[in-house]
Amino acid sequence: MRPIRLFTLCSLMALVAACSSSSPTTIINTPPVSTRFTIQVMYLSTPSAAFQVAMDSAVKRLTAIVTSGPAGYATTMSTADAANYTTLIRKTTANGGCGLGNATLSSGAYPGIVIFAQDTATLGSSLIIAQAGPCLVRNGGLPIVASMRFRTDYLAPLASNNQLVDVMTHEMLHTLGFNSTVFGTRPDSITPLITGAGTNATAFRGANAKIACLTFSPTVTATCSPTIPLENTGGGGTADDHWRESIFKTELMTGTIEAKGVRMPLSAMTLGALADLGYTVTASLAEPFTLPVGSSPLMNLLAGDVPANSGTPIPETIMRAVGVFRPGQQP
Repeated sequence: MRPIRLFTLCSLMALVAACSSSSPTTIINTPPVSTRFTIQVMYLSTPSAAFQVAMDSAVKRLTAIVTSGPAGYATTMSTADAANYTTLIRKTTANGGCGLGNATLSSGAYPGIVIFAQDTATLGSSLIIAQAGPCLVRNGGLPIVASMRFRTDYLAPLASNNQLVDVMTHEMLHTLGFNSTVFGTRPDSITPLITGAGTNATAFRGANAKIACLTFSPTVTATCSPTIPLENTGGGGTADDHWRESIFKTELMTGTIEAKGVRMPLSAMTLGALADLGYTVTASLAEPFTLPVGSSPLMNLLAGDVPANSGTPIPETIMRAVGVFRPGQQP
């Protein structure tokens, strides 16, 4: 579990424009012969309109960016597989499950990820606004089933600040594998993408992310090479699972949300990290990013924007996978 201080991406209008751009695209990785990557959202309860619209927007954005997984990624669940793994994910976390009590997996093709989502009045703490992450992973570590939950009373203020889609996108990226657990189980099972986890020197070593980082202005080679610094403060739920706030500040996948109106780009570095995980990505959909100079104005959602205690960090919980999906085998 980790505190998160979130982030900001772009307005819904800008988001739609980015996803519908007619400019030429550049693909990182060679797409395998498989069905196009999908993100299927299954709601655990009837969602509010704001929650569903924001989730739909995040799905459209990320499925424009991620077009497929690595070779062998697409898989199929038989009827027996679906029943067996449904039993597992419905178990409480205390009993080795994901706590998705009324979730049901369907048989059929899985060319992407299924996310069980819910907006709810409470998430175990009055301050936690989001829980997200993998529930089941494939052989090689990339998620196949994930969970996303959000505090209902944060939806309206985040939407008012034009930040709700940003929050959903950030959390959805955690479910796709932008987290320290998946970084540590690289799909080729050879070299983990994270080094120094749990220390002040925690860093990401993926080649595509590093190449992108080196293009940022002002160019500071030591920032990106030989590795890219990950967050080393904030404890579980922040450290190791985000880019380092003290360096990248406004980038979408740092652990901090910025002040209202401060743009939080989904940069080529994050798209490069997805490519390092094995996804095929459309690099031209990365948003322009410049390394910030000085301190960025942190937004305190709990001071006036949401009824809560001023100055309290905004916590996020990163979920960890409880099992590996192996077709035809018992979980």
